[in-house]
Amino acid sequence: MKGMYVILNSSYQTVQALPAPAGSSMIDMHEFEVLEGGQRALVIAQKAQLLDTNPIAGTVGAMWVLNNGFLEVDMMTGGTVFEWWALDYVDLGETYTVSPRGPGTFESPWDFFHLNSTDKNRDGDYLISARNANTVYKISGSTKEVLWRLGGRTSTFQLEGFNFSQQHDAHFRPSGNTSGTSISLLNNAAHDDELGSTSAVLLFSLDESTMPFTARLEQKWSRLDGKVSRTRSNAQFLDNGNVFANWADRGYINEFTADGRCVLEARWLSGRFNNYRAFKAHFAGYPSEPPVLSAHAYGTTLETMTTVFHVSWNGATDVASWNFFGSLAGSPADVRPVGSVTKSGFETMHMAAGLFRMSYAEARDAHGVSLGRSPITNTTIPPAVLDLLGKISLSATPGAPPSAVTSPLTESRYSTSSDAVGTSRVMYDVLSTPYAIAVLSMIVLACFLRKFLKWRSLRLRS
Repeated sequence: MKGMYVILNSSYQTVQALPAPAGSSMIDMHEFEVLEGGQRALVIAQKAQLLDTNPIAGTVGAMWVLNNGFLEVDMMTGGTVFEWWALDYVDLGETYTVSPRGPGTFESPWDFFHLNSTDKNRDGDYLISARNANTVYKISGSTKEVLWRLGGRTSTFQLEGFNFSQQHDAHFRPSGNTSGTSISLLNNAAHDDELGSTSAVLLFSLDESTMPFTARLEQKWSRLDGKVSRTRSNAQFLDNGNVFANWADRGYINEFTADGRCVLEARWLSGRFNNYRAFKAHFAGYPSEPPVLSAHAYGTTLETMTTVFHVSWNGATDVASWNFFGSLAGSPADVRPVGSVTKSGFETMHMAAGLFRMSYAEARDAHGVSLGRSPITNTTIPPAVLDLLGKISLSATPGAPPSAVTSPLTESRYSTSSDAVGTSRVMYDVLSTPYAIAVLSMIVLACFLRKFLKWRSLRLRS
């Protein structure tokens, strides 16, 4: 399986799929940067390559190395416009990862480079980030040669007042200096020798006018909780000047103003979830699938039944409230409103008194406009109540009008019914009153006493 990149519309339907280009062993998740209004895309690929020697380990003999590369792909044809592979231009000695003791395998090659982001400037050159080399590389769009290295063991620049390691998401940024270059990246600061460091978004300017080249830190936005993101992460520079930072762990995100003030902090409640990148944008999702509703009845008698509804609509961004409709008689023609509640989280719950045997939910936006509704759903009913309903249905007289003797409670809770259901409810109401239970108990006791006295009389005669 080589992998595939997919573009979805606002209904989460696939509008374009881009398979792995020919020649790459596999494309990975690290990058899918769409360029030129959707005409081109930058992607990252990898393939295992067998090398004759292992100069890092000081041994002679074949070993498997993971060769990272990036490709610029024509989105219309799927053809490769530009292709670059690390082992053609980067020495293994630039890595910070420990070389494997053995030769490795095709399935598990040595990841010496770990390419994790790509970008392209107006001059047609590329910027790539290699986590395991602690280096950002500028690649010529014409010759494919490495134009310079920023950071790492063989940096072309002197870094003034800052450092970085295990970085992600390096990008060209507009520069106030027409002759200079500005770069942003997310410094994970996760290398073993950076104890006490905090992950941060860095913005710095490059001076390539004189040797040695210099890199000067312009601004820094540190992870608000002071911790380190060991993997993943990205930074987004918003149109209003703010910086949106994703720290990956539990989906932890911050938004900062240009002067460093934090205006947003959020994370998943569960530690089970992480993410790779996060973005902030205006987006409205309209799923092609309808909302999902489940309904469950709780209680031991018909008079005490409560129906609980749970509804969700995965991917629907504009839902503000839910309207619920249900049928007491179990007929679609008998459906009536049973409540309306404000949306609460991913799944919204509503409770209604009574046994609504079928129901549906309707989603509405903040202006009250209907967005969609769930299919009609049958309610899950406790087995004991199902047995009771079955017995009542068997004892009811089909087509007979409801009896005039009904309990006030039943009349107020069940305002609509078919003839058979109405008759069955009357029988249930009579049998369920405390008086009826007492009478039945006395009848049973009388039968027992009668049999006991008869047995005693026969014994005395003998």
